[in-house]
Amino acid sequence: MTAPIYDSKGQLQQIESGLLEGEQIIAVYDAVGAGTGFIGLTTRRVIIQDKSFVGKRFAITSIPYSKVSSVSVVSNKSWAGQFFSTGT
Repeated sequence: MTAPIYDSKGQLQQIESGLLEGEQIIAVYDAVGAGTGFIGLTTRRVIIQDKSFVGKRFAITSIPYSKVSSVSVVSNKSWAGQFFSTGT
């Protein structure tokens, strides 16, 4: 497997610290614009860290791919035939 893609070394290290046996990181994407966390993709699951809570609390959610039923994005461009230049 190739080296993971990531926006922040610290976020990559957080995902690395919680890997299951045999699991590998595919990518870790920063929640650009919101500054509230990140999304990690591994060979087994999606991991989301949300730091938008009051105080110093945060939530980490782990979702196996078999349980993902939808994905959404907010973008400044039309989905039909064009790539995003920015999104959340």
